[in-house]
Amino acid sequence: ARLFCNAHDYNNTTMPEIGLPTNQLFDFILLLKRKLWWMIIPALAGIAGSLVALCFIPKRYQSWTKVEVHDVRFEDDPQFKNAQLSPYKDLQNVSARILSTDALIKVISESLQWGDYLAIASNPEKRKTYLEEVVERTKIDRAKKDKDQGNDYITITYKDEDPRRAAAFVMALRDHWTS
Repeated sequence: ARLFCNAHDYNNTTMPEIGLPTNQLFDFILLLKRKLWWMIIPALAGIAGSLVALCFIPKRYQSWTKVEVHDVRFEDDPQFKNAQLSPYKDLQNVSARILSTDALIKVISESLQWGDYLAIASNPEKRKTYLEEVVERTKIDRAKKDKDQGNDYITITYKDEDPRRAAAFVMALRDHWTS
């Protein structure tokens, strides 16, 4: 904006300009239009890097099965609260029996005959580490009953990079438990 001293001479006056505050949003939009590529390139590089990193992360497939638990009642079952009427055990005890070292060795080496386990079976330290990893990937939970009475059910879930291997493991573990 210019200040004018003489109202009659509009075109020939040269007065100093007064610094007024500028519209900062407008300046930012102009800067964004001029330097937009400086903002787009790092964002695109970050997205591309994330996609490349996701390609190298192994996928985990999950397989599960539902198993009937015979002769075991869970302690929070209202029908069997009295321990004198029926023996009860908790989920931790049931899962410890299913995931015992002997049961896992029998399932993995005899039923499934996994080559990676058979290659390290003679080394006790590697075998222990391998079985700990199998137990870590396996989850046992209590399943809902279909009815209020009857036997309880559990679900056995296993995560692996190969979906067929995961399914074979839970089926072999279920078969071992039911036999």
